Amino acid sequence: MAWSPEWIVEYAKCKGNPIGYGPWRLAYEAIATEVTHNVGSTTSSAKIALNGKPWNYTGPFELNDRIRIRTADLRPRDSTLLFDGVLTAWTPHFAGSASSGQEESSILAEDFRYLVDKMSVIYGQWAYRQDAYYGRNQSEWETQTEPIRDNSWHVDTLEALPVALNSITRLTGRRCVFNEDGRPNKSPTTCDYFPRGSTGQSYGLPVFGYLGAEYWSARDMIVYLLTIENQAMTLGLGPTANVSDAAGLDNADFDVAINHFIAERLTPLEAVEAITNFVGWQFRLDNYWDAWDAETQERDISKSRWVFYKPGTPTSRIRSESAPTVLHTLYAGDNYSQSYIDGFAPASESVTDALSRGENLVTSGNLLLDSRNVANISHALGGRKLYEATFELVPGWIDDPIQLYLDGIPLWLGEVDSDAFVSFPREPVHKKSVYITDNEITLISSDISNGYNYYNMFMPDGAWFNGDLTHSGYTSIPPAFINSYYTNNVGRKWVLNETGFYSKTTNSIPTTGSNYNRGEPYDFGDAVDGFDEKIQGYFPRSIKNTLSSLGPDGNTLKYKIQWSIDSGVTWIDFDHKILLLENEFGFYIAEPNLSEIKPLTQEPFFDAAFFDASDLGTEKNYFTVLCSQHVNGVSWGDWTLRMRIVCSVELDDRLVNITSNTNQSGSKYSQSVLLDLSNQYQYSTRTPSSIYYNHDEFPSDELDNTNALVANQSLIDKLNREARRTGNFSIPYIYWAEGASDEWRLPRFTIGDSIDGIAGRGISMATTGGGQGDEYNYVTIEQVRYLPEKAHTEIITADLRRSYL
Repeated sequence: MAWSPEWIVEYAKCKGNPIGYGPWRLAYEAIATEVTHNVGSTTSSAKIALNGKPWNYTGPFELNDRIRIRTADLRPRDSTLLFDGVLTAWTPHFAGSASSGQEESSILAEDFRYLVDKMSVIYGQWAYRQDAYYGRNQSEWETQTEPIRDNSWHVDTLEALPVALNSITRLTGRRCVFNEDGRPNKSPTTCDYFPRGSTGQSYGLPVFGYLGAEYWSARDMIVYLLTIENQAMTLGLGPTANVSDAAGLDNADFDVAINHFIAERLTPLEAVEAITNFVGWQFRLDNYWDAWDAETQERDISKSRWVFYKPGTPTSRIRSESAPTVLHTLYAGDNYSQSYIDGFAPASESVTDALSRGENLVTSGNLLLDSRNVANISHALGGRKLYEATFELVPGWIDDPIQLYLDGIPLWLGEVDSDAFVSFPREPVHKKSVYITDNEITLISSDISNGYNYYNMFMPDGAWFNGDLTHSGYTSIPPAFINSYYTNNVGRKWVLNETGFYSKTTNSIPTTGSNYNRGEPYDFGDAVDGFDEKIQGYFPRSIKNTLSSLGPDGNTLKYKIQWSIDSGVTWIDFDHKILLLENEFGFYIAEPNLSEIKPLTQEPFFDAAFFDASDLGTEKNYFTVLCSQHVNGVSWGDWTLRMRIVCSVELDDRLVNITSNTNQSGSKYSQSVLLDLSNQYQYSTRTPSSIYYNHDEFPSDELDNTNALVANQSLIDKLNREARRTGNFSIPYIYWAEGASDEWRLPRFTIGDSIDGIAGRGISMATTGGGQGDEYNYVTIEQVRYLPEKAHTEIITADLRRSYL
């Protein structure tokens, strides 16, 4: 038949180190039985039989050889290039004896996407080495600066730029996460990248960087993945042209920044496919003829190139660089029957008539219109909202131990001697019992654990700090006091009381019936502006870093703790060791000696009448202030000792946006989908209660990705509101390549092309996007199978729903 071109198989031997290929040679015994073109990260493949050869015959082929399948035209550039790839498998088969049985030897080849994924693994971050910069002393560093706009909190700062733009290295200790946590991490300067085989041509490659960092766009990420993370390209195998110049990649849809995209452990093509789906695009790998290769000075070179396209949107029927996908109409006459399939056209219309009109004649087809996967209501979820505020805390210990301790001093140690520290050592009975300083501890030569109750009860090395009554000589102290009131929390544990646990009078300590009684559960409305208690619950929370920075270096403060002894009139920085609690909002004071926590000066924070000197002595420190509350009979709500922390907290609301397209979709029912974009889109704000609020010297790294979330959700909605339209069709011939010999000369049906309908049957395969007046969308070809021996083409179309889902 005229529609049965002759196909030939050629091979080039894989050779050498570094790897390369020999000259093209014709494989005489080889017959191409099937070629399948696939979309995205799925490799295209070719099946080749060694005609009439025994099952153990491999012919001239070896694994890893390069394989090419084309029509038998004299000039290669005039031929239809159907496949270009590498031999990956040999599949011999036999049944019965050699004389009367069945024997077959065949090979399998895959296109260069096979090498891209098999030769590459993504981990770490490629970034500039330190030696890429001009110098490391201050004068050299400062001379290599220019204004750079930083997308975090500050603008137009001076940042040092690398000079050796090809000096990059893989930082294995940093995960490959683009725009990690919603913040930019791309260098503002691109790297000069030279792939192997290049004759001096370099590509501007985006790499990771934190000096004047910018956001990675989807385009930047694809260029990075298909260049530096593409080991095949690095070795000069497969597509080696500048990925930035790939067809379609200059579209504005790739300007979008995808936040917190984790590429670690994926293959380059898996990552690229996820990115393109995210923005509603797809990609393919084209084989084409380059009539003249300037680098190799060779003619008629077969090459591969990346092509990006938006499924279902072509408007042209003529292929070109600006239109890499085109629109087709299939044709199936309404009176065709089995007689046509057998090679006989019915009398009412001949095959010649259809072909003369240029029809894309089909012999069979299967269609599917499916509304089950329609998503016309979407719930987009961003991250939990983060608020920086100042929070006043409550004591996270029972008051009884310290009250009994103070009350018990005369019973256990006799009368207090306020002049006890005139000389050392002294007997324990003369020791001042309220506190002991570190200096005094060093002066005491006798066993410090003997009789010094403050040391034993309230210092980590003390015998009773964790309720240990094994120390001989002090068993007269009430066991209930020691066993039930472990003193390791007294004065040390401060909490927010966000769950109300410390409010309950029923939280009894075993054997005593005592309770915390710290007032009402914390009201976040006291700190968070616009707080809505209707969407909050009594759940444990944790302390998060502030949003505030120390200054232009952008280093975020973790938290700031302050204490007061005058009911919050004056706040003093608490610069002592603390440990954050893991399962609730609070911290633990880890300083060994609470009596060594003191303000820088005794005045004006203290006055002489603040303490009763006969009971507590005259030194005013953290522990004596705590004791004074009990000595003076002050209940918790009226304590003069206060503690607060400036930090951030996650509440129970998050970025949420709900959209509905029920009336403009492929289903009249409300069919919902959840879009979990928690890592991509964040919200964080500094509230007026923060002590850093409105302080220019403490800039805030706030985020509100609401608009970006809504924009991305809108794109996903548009791509998923329609019913699924797909099908497969058989065409009883194979078209030769069409188009200019030196540009976009491809077979008629190519991955990404669309079908608008089937003429002769009145079937439309177009949609107007749910009736919203958008441009037409069409079913898209996602697989083409060529069967050269049968002169047959099979087309499989894809679901229009191409998105994050």
